[in-house]
Amino acid sequence: MEKSRKEAWLFLGTAAVLSIALDVLVYWKPGFWNHTSEYQWSVLWHGRKAMSVWVFFGFSGLWLLCYGIWEKLMSQPGRARVFLTGLMVFLLGILSPLALSPVDRFGGNELLIRVFVSDHTGYFTDSLRFNNRRELAQTYLTNWSALTTHSRTHPAGTILVFMGLNRVAANSGAAQGMYKFFVNADTRLRLEEHFQVDLAEQTGGMLALMLMLIASGLSAVMGYFLVRRFYGGDTAFLSSLILVSLPAFSQRTPVMDQVFAVFILGAALAALSGAGKGILRRIAGAAISGVLIGAGAWLSPGVWSAMILIPILQLADLQTNRPEMNWSETLKRVIGTELVLAAGAVLALWLGSLIMGVSWIQIAEVNRLGWHFNNNLSGRLHIWKWIIFNPYEFFFWSSMPVLLAFLLKSAWESAKTTSPGSGHKFDWFFWTSLIFLIFLNVSGQVCYESPRLCWFCLPLIAGICANSFILILKKMHIPELVV
Repeated sequence: MEKSRKEAWLFLGTAAVLSIALDVLVYWKPGFWNHTSEYQWSVLWHGRKAMSVWVFFGFSGLWLLCYGIWEKLMSQPGRARVFLTGLMVFLLGILSPLALSPVDRFGGNELLIRVFVSDHTGYFTDSLRFNNRRELAQTYLTNWSALTTHSRTHPAGTILVFMGLNRVAANSGAAQGMYKFFVNADTRLRLEEHFQVDLAEQTGGMLALMLMLIASGLSAVMGYFLVRRFYGGDTAFLSSLILVSLPAFSQRTPVMDQVFAVFILGAALAALSGAGKGILRRIAGAAISGVLIGAGAWLSPGVWSAMILIPILQLADLQTNRPEMNWSETLKRVIGTELVLAAGAVLALWLGSLIMGVSWIQIAEVNRLGWHFNNNLSGRLHIWKWIIFNPYEFFFWSSMPVLLAFLLKSAWESAKTTSPGSGHKFDWFFWTSLIFLIFLNVSGQVCYESPRLCWFCLPLIAGICANSFILILKKMHIPELVV
């Protein structure tokens, strides 16, 4: 045991030294990584420092209030407690970016402005150019370089969503009236002047913002139920509080990655819901999961990562909740689920092709050209740099407490593997999540702003860190907490 403890501290010390060294490199030579000034710490702050003090304490108070409410919910019946907890997490997922937005440069209007900025949510800018699906599909096939940065690397379905929201806004007096209620006339005039968007188009931007905020709430709820399958209720709720507090969660809003996460996490939950049930329940869950993946693939190629995430999590779920099942039966279930997933995804891709009037494969080929075009244009040519830097960026920009908690959890779990006779339970969720994150990184597909591009991984990270924090409390002799 003493040897394992020394190895754990050696691991932490090495990680700390490497982190500091990499931090110094980022500070002094940001251009070495991605040729962008955004990694220079002198320009990272875009907010109002005085306001941040009040917002921090206000959000901390909200955080503690929710924890107090959750403790009261423990007296409720099982299903009622789960439902009310899920509802509270959903509201927190929406309130998190709204509560923290006053810190940003433009205060309460910051989130809306981000929708109009072409380099932030370029799908909105592109959606104003097209009148119908045929025109949109034709542009992808014949003039894809004219699309904005993000549209080049994502299928046409994302722009189509924004086109639909703009159409609803143009035909709805109620929606425009709601927009006028929330945004004063002077701000509306300035938005029209700077972004060339009229009242109807600004209302469409508001609907897009609402869509992404709702998606952030749904993703938080899905993250809660996902973590709850592997850890206790205490850990799952604490992980939700950690999740909505992460800068990568709140300060990245609004981005469509939050919508993409709904498809990935939703597909994972649908597949896991039948993992330990009868064969019909398993097939139905896997089929729904596959359709979600195929539909989501029309929005983002990143949704395909669910095809790797789901079998890994299913393996962890079966080993955690059905440890009596032998490996042969476990692998049969995992492989069977994956086959049904693939069939459901193909069906959704085919239906999407009928709707769009162009095959998904053609769009995917365009997206690959756009991916290489964007990276060549920005100078991000060396994939090995992304592979080295992305894990640091992902954990460091999630927050230092999260980074330290993850390192502690890694040290503890590594120590367990070196002392198998210690009686400690093997944490399948931790190791399978780590394997997935490593696989995602070495694929070389994630470059620059990995906390945004890997947004769907945040619930996994939050769950691991919550478990780490509770382990710390248990070591401080607070035994009533359930890990």
